[in-house]
Order: sequence, then structure tokens, then C-alpha cells
Amino acid sequence: MVIQWHMVGMFAPALFSGRPTTAWGPRLTGMLGAFLLVTGAGIGSLGTGMSAFMLALGLVGVGWNLAYVSGSAYAVRSPEREPATA
Repeated sequence: MVIQWHMVGMFAPALFSGRPTTAWGPRLTGMLGAFLLVTGAGIGSLGTGMSAFMLALGLVGVGWNLAYVSGSAYAVRSPEREPATA
């Protein structure tokens, strides 16, 4: 059940995570994602109960989604480079 909610946390926010990236920019969205990842890791290290584990993996899933979307936004914005030639 915990892994199922972790997967929901990873992919369900993709329905709306483009809006904060557009409104706040990829940098702030990525920082929010990193904050959620670190918070989830901290909560996971505090306890071994089911509720702590579920909350930790939920936060890690949502943080991953925000970081992934903001990283994709950076990749789209990056200038195209020519391949290196020897």
C-alpha cells in the first residue's frame, strides 16, 4: 500500500505540476521539489511506523515529480548545441 501511494505521489501531481513551473519558474519549483525530498527523507528517518513511512514516501514522490518537471523545463529551455567534432 505504501508503494502504491508513493507511485500516486510520483505521477498524479503531473496533472497540475506544470502550472507552478510556469508561474514560479523551474528554479523555484525545483527547490520546492528538493525541499519535499529532504523533508520526506527526514520524516522517514524519524520513525519506523506505517504512518511515518507512508508520509515519507508520499513526500518523496511529490518532490520527485516537481524536480523532474522543473528539470524537464530546464532541458527544453537550454540552447541547442552542435556535437563536438574531433
